[in-house]
Amino acid sequence: MSFNFNPSLDPNDLSFVEIDTGAIGTTTVNTGVNAFQSDGDGKYDIMFDFPPPPGTPSGRFTGGDVVIYEIFSSSGNIDVNSFNFLSFEAGRQGTFLAAAHIQNTTGAGSGGSGWIGVVPEPATGALLGLGLLGLASVRRPRQ
Repeated sequence: MSFNFNPSLDPNDLSFVEIDTGAIGTTTVNTGVNAFQSDGDGKYDIMFDFPPPPGTPSGRFTGGDVVIYEIFSSSGNIDVNSFNFLSFEAGRQGTFLAAAHIQNTTGAGSGGSGWIGVVPEPATGALLGLGLLGLASVRRPRQ
């Protein structure tokens, strides 16, 4: 999973404390300014690496799994808005808030993988729906 951080702050000043990783186990967290590129589309500041378990399905994500970290900054206060920034554009698809590379997916065959990058916000979907309803009402013939 790749995330962005406030560009006026340094992601290298962050520290991550595992609270709960459930059956997933220990992960690796890396930081750097625009250091991690997702499939050619956007550069990110924080990358959580959940390595696959060696030969067993017990450490893989399944429905209902949760991973919890506490994040601290040595250079000042941070809050949820500190992570609400778009990636640095570095490809043809645009910028995103986050991206995930999923490997060994069921149904994709042995070793299948893919990227998740575009996740529309609920407000965006609502605005799109309202716009379509507005267009439908304008195009409707009046009697």
